Amino acid sequence: MAYLVNRLSESEIQSVLDTKDTQQYEHPVVHGDTLSGIAEKFGTTVSVLEQLNPGVGVLHPGKMKLKYQKASMRRVITGWRELNAQNVMDYYNVRDRTYAEKITYALSLFPKLQRPKP
Repeated sequence: MAYLVNRLSESEIQSVLDTKDTQQYEHPVVHGDTLSGIAEKFGTTVSVLEQLNPGVGVLHPGKMKLKYQKASMRRVITGWRELNAQNVMDYYNVRDRTYAEKITYALSLFPKLQRPKP
């Protein structure tokens, strides 16, 4: 089941803020700094640097401080494919071309099932 749920999920890599350390920090820009270098050095992402410092383009050493917050790039579920027999066949069991029919039949039996009495 876990494999099927994973296959039916839609995901992408996104910048995710650290929920344990929500503090904002500042870094004085020095010669040789780049957004990606700052992000790597301080455990954040370029996306967070750009969000917290709108309009940051060219870095000016000694003249600017960049705000940052701890963050990382992670795979995030962004949506779900519809759970139906065809998608189960397409994303879970692609070798058996009659799998969708079998799943449809099995699912049609669910309403007829009765729980055993305790």
